[in-house]
Amino acid sequence: MGGRSFPVWCYESVPEGVCPATARDLWPGCPVLYQVRVGPDAGKYYQDYVRSSTREVLMQMLQGGVPVYVIKVA
Repeated sequence: MGGRSFPVWCYESVPEGVCPATARDLWPGCPVLYQVRVGPDAGKYYQDYVRSSTREVLMQMLQGGVPVYVIKVA
């Protein structure tokens, strides 16, 4: 993202310290957690960052009831 590499994590369940996301939370660079829907990690949660290429998909997830969370950073 932005020419930099960031780690992406996979969680079995939603960790402490995250909040349900709203459309206003999905700004570029915002760290998010979303539920994986297909593949071997279905049902788990991936951590990622909002990018121009992912924002619309994350918005559709929110609208469709798929859990999306915001990772609060200090």
